[in-house]
Amino acid sequence: MYGQTLNLYGVVGRKAASVAGFEYSEDLRKSGIVWNEVTIDKFITAPKKLFPGTRMELPGVEDEKTRRGIIRFLGSLSQKSRKYSFAECQIMKLHKRVGMTR
Repeated sequence: MYGQTLNLYGVVGRKAASVAGFEYSEDLRKSGIVWNEVTIDKFITAPKKLFPGTRMELPGVEDEKTRRGIIRFLGSLSQKSRKYSFAECQIMKLHKRVGMTR
């Protein structure tokens, strides 16, 4: 059902389509936007309206209060507060178990 996902730590203030190794839609790559409260709000309101070729499966979030909460949450995910993903934690556990260091 779901395809590729993107780590959203540090998304606020980041140029769209700038994370290496992620397959962005052409529309997003060519947009030149920087994610901020306004651009995120427009995107999550109606992703396919803002970027018709987007691969984002989210149909849109109509409720303004919900969108504000999402944007506030994304703003809290700075690179400084970044937590490790589940996969990264599993790799670190494996490295520790076999005596490897990162």
